[in-house]
Amino acid sequence: FEQALAIRRRATVGGMSHPAVARSLAKQADLYWASSNFKRAYETYVESLQAFTDSLGEMCREGAQLHAYLSVISILMGDMDAAEQHNNKATHIANQTFGPTSWEVHRCMMDAANIIRMKKANGQATGGAVAARPRRSVRVVVAEARDAGILHAVHSRSAAMDAEKLTIYAKNLKRDLSANRVPDTALRLSWYAPVRRQMLLVMGPNRRSSTNAAVLA
Repeated sequence: FEQALAIRRRATVGGMSHPAVARSLAKQADLYWASSNFKRAYETYVESLQAFTDSLGEMCREGAQLHAYLSVISILMGDMDAAEQHNNKATHIANQTFGPTSWEVHRCMMDAANIIRMKKANGQATGGAVAARPRRSVRVVVAEARDAGILHAVHSRSAAMDAEKLTIYAKNLKRDLSANRVPDTALRLSWYAPVRRQMLLVMGPNRRSSTNAAVLA
């Protein structure tokens, strides 16, 4: 695989800044997932993200999903601050590229709620100074975010919300997406990352060590 990737790099006019190379790097990260080498998987996703950004711009669907994958790996490596930062970026880009009422935004919001719970379980503050802001209802924040076209504002204020309320909104969004038969337009950039992402949501905030064990098994 390494040799095939090297050939593709040499054969591509754009070098590392070509979408084909970026996709190859994202697939290569799956090999590191398989061997439980989270650090190398993280580094490879960063390379892939940079290649997509150079070729397609920062606001691309690939970028949204890769930030979400980087958030998942950060959780598994125990770096919750990095997980929160990547989730914030994933939510922002997904809102702009997939749309505010999309399956990818739904997943990002579920991830955000899960990160809040995990940080709370670990006794960590969420979102820095944002946590000191007055509480407002999810409905108010979401309405303002929609009006402004920036659903990522929900995440930036998520530390001042109850994670359960954020989850309720995300589930309501899922219900609307299902009722309206909105297709899931997620890109097939990885096999492992979406599976591990779902595992974290199912197992909950107090089960990160168990999730690691499952991944390592």
